[in-house]
Amino acid sequence: MLERIHFHVGLWAPIFYGFAGPGAYWWWDSLIDPQNLWTEYAPLAAFLKGAPLPLLRPVTAQSSGLDVTARVLRSGTQAMAWLVSDRYSASGVQRAQTEALLDGTYREVAPPVFPERRTTLTIRGLRDGPYAARWFDPQTGAWLAVQPVTVSGGTLTLPTPTFTRDLALRVDPR
Repeated sequence: MLERIHFHVGLWAPIFYGFAGPGAYWWWDSLIDPQNLWTEYAPLAAFLKGAPLPLLRPVTAQSSGLDVTARVLRSGTQAMAWLVSDRYSASGVQRAQTEALLDGTYREVAPPVFPERRTTLTIRGLRDGPYAARWFDPQTGAWLAVQPVTVSGGTLTLPTPTFTRDLALRVDPR
């Protein structure tokens, strides 16, 4: 399970740090192929399809949830965000297992439980006007809610849908 989490995060994180593409794993013969992790690429490809990556730059964003990390790429008129629960990492799972050991609830065969999260995301630096905010589930590759939003004073603030692991967002002009 930890290897799958590490692989998923390793695909999504580099994009949102401004790299040209996802992480390229050399473990295709010992991890990707044996665990059939090839399917992890499809959601990222679906999310990035048509994205103007060369125009976007990493910027600081604010998440109201202390246990959610937000990474954002933005131009003056478009933004993409990736939010990830701090529990959805190898160290997050290990922390949860340690807590369970200490309180006597640890079960060796039980898969990790990722608590539901909701947060508010704030992105600054967009031009004022109407936009469409489209939420995306990186685990399933499904587009979720689309909502019309308005940027005012260069700031977009919006609540996220509930998620347990990670969540992505595309903001495009309407």
